[in-house]
Amino acid sequence: MIQAAGLGDPELGAFCRERCLYPNQLARWWQAAEDANGPSASSMANQRELERKNQDLIRQNRRLQCESEKKEKTLSKAATLL
Repeated sequence: MIQAAGLGDPELGAFCRERCLYPNQLARWWQAAEDANGPSASSMANQRELERKNQDLIRQNRRLQCESEKKEKTLSKAATLL
C-alpha cells in the first residue's frame, strides 16, 4: 500500500498487474487501515454509554456503602444496649 500510495492511474495499473492485484483491493485495504487507526462513531457512542454506566455504578456503590455504615452503627448501638 505504501508503494502504491504515490502512483498515478497508469503507474497504479502496472503496479497492480505486476502483483496480481486490483486497484479496488488496494482502495479497500487503504480504507480498512484508516478505519483501524481511529475510533468509529459507534465505538465512541459505546464508550460514552460505558462511561455513563460506570458513573451510575459508582453512585450506587457510594449509596450502598453509606447504608452499610448506618446499619453497622445501628447494630453497634443495639449491641451496646443489650
